[in-house]
Amino acid sequence: MTRDTFSLQVGNLPPGANVKTTITYVTALTAREDAAAFILPTYVAPRYEWLSSDEAEAMECPRSHGIDVKIHFRCLSNITAIRCPTHEWEPSLSWSFEGKNGNLVLQAPMNRKLVALVSEEN
Repeated sequence: MTRDTFSLQVGNLPPGANVKTTITYVTALTAREDAAAFILPTYVAPRYEWLSSDEAEAMECPRSHGIDVKIHFRCLSNITAIRCPTHEWEPSLSWSFEGKNGNLVLQAPMNRKLVALVSEEN
């Protein structure tokens, strides 16, 4: 386990039970493509090339699992666009913005990182 890996353990669940966890993640945005970029890694195994193939496979999230993402942007100037180039074809992708506030909502498989871009007037 490294410092940049988040781990959560849940116990005392009956076999076949579903679990819903809510994580609030606050971070500074980076500049990318003339926009502010929020990047959320959701696919762990490829980052650890030193793992055996069995260990890497055990760390992968099954394709049937996904993530529900709700991102709220609060910018210094009016928002002109919100995009999600990594998941632009996901049917659940939606976004809205008005003034300095915007939202992006997405249900996505955990098979690649998520990149959300927000552009502002200034």
